[in-house]
Amino acid sequence: SVNSTTTVNLYPGVEIAYPGADSAEPEGEVLYSHTVTNTGNADDVFDIVAVSSAGFGVTLNHTPSLAVSRGATETLLVTVTVPAGTGSDVIDVTTITVTSSHDPLPSAQVEDTTNVLLVRAVSIAPTSDTDTNLPGEYAVYTHTVKNEGNSVDTFDFSAVSSDEAFTPTLNSQSETLAKGATFDLVLSVEIPPSAISGTTAVTTVTVNNESESAMAAAVDTTTVARVRGIEISPRNLTAAGDPGKTVTYT
Repeated sequence: SVNSTTTVNLYPGVEIAYPGADSAEPEGEVLYSHTVTNTGNADDVFDIVAVSSAGFGVTLNHTPSLAVSRGATETLLVTVTVPAGTGSDVIDVTTITVTSSHDPLPSAQVEDTTNVLLVRAVSIAPTSDTDTNLPGEYAVYTHTVKNEGNSVDTFDFSAVSSDEAFTPTLNSQSETLAKGATFDLVLSVEIPPSAISGTTAVTTVTVNNESESAMAAAVDTTTVARVRGIEISPRNLTAAGDPGKTVTYT
């Protein structure tokens, strides 16, 4: 009799499906699901590497490797996190590479594309302030306006006083600010010359972007200071009197 032995060579193989695309705001997350299939003729352990083109945070439910039986499939979950402050013009492509541990040549790749959504937001600080001054003078307030959104934006400023006699004036009516940029908005409130001591007026400063999708406000309270003074009249008097007598002026 003749005995013969046939050896089946090892042929690793792998597939990963499918590419994903989604969007998220800064600090948001996107979840992508992929199917990894072992197309080789033996059980395998696949090394998994994820690389983000924009440096976003990437986490996997299987790392650094995934065991898949011959002909079987496993689910690979990829979570991409958009960093805080990321601009709306950023597009990230995260590349997932799956490689056989038997041989580095059989590998498969898939790409997940994450778009950063546009966020419009604005802040003003402080949100309230107080000042006291004399009639005819000005109460002055400075507020820092910051573009909290993730794209350039134009903001309009307005000021309204609770008492029409107190006139508010701003150092600007509109400013275009880059992402994260600030502007010092100065409010001057003119106190009427005839204002009575202790009178208060509340001025509301409002910041709106042109699409009115972002708004912030501050409230400033102006108080009229007390004026102290005395007046005597008439200022000049003349009189005559005999020596030793008392002369009275009124």
